[in-house]
Amino acid sequence: MKKLIVLAAAICLMYQMAPASWQTGTEARLGITVSPEGMIPTGDFHNTNNVGVGGVVTADYRLMPSVALTATTGYLWFHGDKNTVNGITFKNNNINAVPVVGGLRYYALPNLYVGGELGIHRFMNIPVRNALGVIIGDKSKNQFSASPMVGFEQNYGNWGVDVNAGYTWTSDFHYVGARLGLKFGM
Repeated sequence: MKKLIVLAAAICLMYQMAPASWQTGTEARLGITVSPEGMIPTGDFHNTNNVGVGGVVTADYRLMPSVALTATTGYLWFHGDKNTVNGITFKNNNINAVPVVGGLRYYALPNLYVGGELGIHRFMNIPVRNALGVIIGDKSKNQFSASPMVGFEQNYGNWGVDVNAGYTWTSDFHYVGARLGLKFGM
């Protein structure tokens, strides 16, 4: 709790120290971005699932022109590969995920940003195998996730385009993702 209070105080202090033109700018401070996302699993996840697609919604709030807080959720789907274990060929489950993450973006240049997100991914339809490797059921589980990213944003009045790519780590599932989103300012 103390860390949260210190973080909130630091954000308020940065806001107060920012030039007045940043605090009263005409740019939209709140933006909503709707994005399709394409993903490529890596590591062991790539051995069972090959590609992923999904859709996400991101809300961002500009604390100042160079810093924004973000909140993202959506639905992701990873296609299951066919594998052969002990001479038996089987299709792996399609795995679904619902991310609920929050993050921070730093705009190094007016349209270019680096950032990261932390939160929870709810993975569903994870296969449960017996000793022979045969799928005998499925399960769901929540996993902590971390995602560094880099992106480009171009605004056109109250709407814009947001393109970003990042790498997501969880305990069991890792993937590279890219988004091309339509952003609406409020």
